[in-house]
Amino acid sequence: MFIDINEISNDIEVLSNMLANTSDVKVYKYISCNIDLLVEIYKTISGKDYSKPIKRNLLLESMTFVEDEKVVDIYKNEYLNDRDYHNRVFRNMFVILSKCVSKPNKFDDDIDFTDYEKIIDSFLESFNKDMFEYYIYLKNNGYIDLFTEKDREENETNNIFMLNKRYILLGSRISIEGAHVIIHEIGHAYSQKLEKDNDASYNDCYSFFEFYSSFMERMFTNYLLSNKLYVKDAKIVNDKYLYQLRLYAKDLMLFREKNNDYIRENIEILASSMIYFYGEYLALIKEYDYYNNKGETIDRINEYLKYQGTISKDEGLEILDVSKLELVTTDKVRKLLKIQ
Repeated sequence: MFIDINEISNDIEVLSNMLANTSDVKVYKYISCNIDLLVEIYKTISGKDYSKPIKRNLLLESMTFVEDEKVVDIYKNEYLNDRDYHNRVFRNMFVILSKCVSKPNKFDDDIDFTDYEKIIDSFLESFNKDMFEYYIYLKNNGYIDLFTEKDREENETNNIFMLNKRYILLGSRISIEGAHVIIHEIGHAYSQKLEKDNDASYNDCYSFFEFYSSFMERMFTNYLLSNKLYVKDAKIVNDKYLYQLRLYAKDLMLFREKNNDYIRENIEILASSMIYFYGEYLALIKEYDYYNNKGETIDRINEYLKYQGTISKDEGLEILDVSKLELVTTDKVRKLLKIQ
């Protein structure tokens, strides 16, 4: 699984030509964002800076900067617009998770690469054949890199939405935890593909951005446990998931009594924690629904994926059949985790 550096170069050239020929500030912003992602991937893969000139429009560049400043405030405004509600959700989940979460144990040793690929393939093929076929396409056509930098601290899916392409860079070990990381990133890539296929305009600034990728992680963990595969590591992955969710809730609770200046200064912590908290929490709710009504749950999730990023958070919850009251009460998560 290697990313094709020649295709990266070609993509940059294609987008550079598009950049030079647009006068639309929104389109310019999207193209520029995609070029920046590709240039970063190019350097990661080759170890060299991309050297060919990219023609920028200084006027459009300045207008894009002003627009980006507004985007930064999305999560702050979401939090402040219903601060009491969010704080109840964070607090209640923190209390629930504190009853069942402890620091995870260490994982077993790495596994054989053939077994690693086999377990990923078998899960995806059994769970969602369309996603499995898309994963095979990405893997076989130079869109996934597993080996370039094993020291990478982050795993990421780069959505080159202007070209309807996704490049996945991974730094994880060849392990059960690493397999979960691939499943998570494939979840992002697949959901982004559906957005583009259904003509959804691009927007990743919404609190459920991590929902589907987290849901796929949960399904993979369940697949391993139900089939008695790598049970010890699957249980550790489960513990780590819940432990991390508890940490997000704890971080978010720190904002309860802070003023706007503090929130603005720590906007990245607030934004990151909200994205992962709500995404992972919602995944647990839909996991409970999946066990109780598999068909309807999958239908609702698929419907949601068509419109994510173009609808409001409340509209997304309605499609998924999750009420705001459910998020506060934590009833389904308590039942899922068997907490009184």
